[in-house]
Amino acid sequence: MIGISNDFLSNVLHCTALISAKSCEGAEFTATGFFYTSATKGLLLVTNAHVLEGVEKMNITLTPKNEMGFPDFGYKEEVVVDCSAENIFFHPDWKKDKGRSVDLAAVRINEPLGLKFYISSTSKDFILQESEKELVGCIEDVLMLGYPRGLIDVENNLPIVRRGITATSIHVDYCGVPSFLIDAPCFPGSSGSPVFIIVPPLRVDATRMSINTQGTVKLVGVLSQWIPDVSEYRGNVYILPDPPPVPVAGGHDARSEMCVRVGIPLNLGKAVKAKEIIELEKQAAHDGRKVSWSL
Repeated sequence: MIGISNDFLSNVLHCTALISAKSCEGAEFTATGFFYTSATKGLLLVTNAHVLEGVEKMNITLTPKNEMGFPDFGYKEEVVVDCSAENIFFHPDWKKDKGRSVDLAAVRINEPLGLKFYISSTSKDFILQESEKELVGCIEDVLMLGYPRGLIDVENNLPIVRRGITATSIHVDYCGVPSFLIDAPCFPGSSGSPVFIIVPPLRVDATRMSINTQGTVKLVGVLSQWIPDVSEYRGNVYILPDPPPVPVAGGHDARSEMCVRVGIPLNLGKAVKAKEIIELEKQAAHDGRKVSWSL
């Protein structure tokens, strides 16, 4: 992370918001969203389509500004977002057939939240451009910001930062879908987390040397799925306290033998490529309605 200013990284920490909502079945859940400024449509809250689908409203937690315009740590407010259908924009390829779905959506925000709250927003300039791909190799360090299992710094309203690497090349589409895998701890609640790649100030390859005047962080993806490994174990399972097993023919205690299926995280996650946010932005451009807010 040499060459990346602390101020820059501190601002990135304020681009996310903890989402708390109820599914259409009434189950409570948490997820991650992050702010993105469109050149034509203002502020968007970007997350996954599966997070917003069927949700009537959600709460996001924001940090107020102090009198100097800086984050007023120790204070936070919940904002209720109307998630009616007219306020949400889904990627045009959401729920596309044959496994080619792009799990991305956004809520457009027209209220001047930046006047009251400290918000750091990403934009198209943050997204890795075609002209910048020569600065990025197949496997690179990544940062992911979000709220795994709803975990958050409750005092300062800051997200949890995870670090890992790209597990597949961001230069190709994983399994033919505009996505890639990351090798980082991914859990429920991290859905919608922005994934940034660390672009070093100097890169040397076999044919040339590329120089970037300052190390930067580029938005390359949005986490959409964590990948567990479901393994099957067969053996004697006891709930303590329990009497010792009774020997039987074959050496097994027939009373307690059972099959247990256990999900062991592979520390792999699937991320939608950040360039798909631009397609999402085009969807938002077709509608002029505003988001309703309750402060």
